[in-house]
Amino acid sequence: MTTYNGSQYIVELLDSLRQQTRPVQEVIVLPSIWNDPALLAVIESITAGKPLITTYSGGIPEYADKKDAIILPINDQLVENLVNSLTKLANDKKLRISLEEAAKKEVRHGLRKVFMMTL
Repeated sequence: MTTYNGSQYIVELLDSLRQQTRPVQEVIVLPSIWNDPALLAVIESITAGKPLITTYSGGIPEYADKKDAIILPINDQLVENLVNSLTKLANDKKLRISLEEAAKKEVRHGLRKVFMMTL
């Protein structure tokens, strides 16, 4: 297992993504470790119809689910899991398209689960 510190993992991640033959053009990464009850950025990410990588934290799982996001546990491997998830999205076009289509479907259906949660 690789141990990452703050700036080291960012540099390694960017280098890794630059080396990909099909780099991810747009991915939204919101690894919150705070128990925010309704993270607006998650809702905005879903409405943007872009792949989302986030965490099981606060109200995030109530808005994003495994159909429209990669949701990671908050644990000692979070940084490594973020790197692995970004690399997976860079290499797996089918997964990117699947996450994008699920997010767009949520938007087309009026973000029902978002509105129900906010009522």
